[in-house]
Amino acid sequence: MDIEIDRPIRISLDILELDEHVPSIKVSVKVKVFKFNYCLSTSTDVWFECCVFDKFVSSLKRKENSILVDVEMNFRLEVDFSGKSISWMASRKDLNERITLAEGSESITDDELSFFVESFGDYPKWW
Repeated sequence: MDIEIDRPIRISLDILELDEHVPSIKVSVKVKVFKFNYCLSTSTDVWFECCVFDKFVSSLKRKENSILVDVEMNFRLEVDFSGKSISWMASRKDLNERITLAEGSESITDDELSFFVESFGDYPKWW
């Protein structure tokens, strides 16, 4: 795992490829939610522009509201420091333009928020 968060939900990001022509990274994103009698798991591969990823990490380090969204807008991860929450969305269109969508929002404690920021901030970038 390149980046793995396990609280309040499980989120993992594994970098698969790097495109130097348009500085971007292909990432395998997995989100798992376990609540009471409910379980949701989603997995997708998306491309993030390196500058968008860098801006997200910089905002996290400054403890500002932070948004990470892929180039096709199929995945979104948002951290709200003032409201102490994280939200996420993953979607995909099929060939007939039908959409599958999963999304959620979670409260996050100060300790979980610190771990979240550290996990992204400590990731060694090569771009």
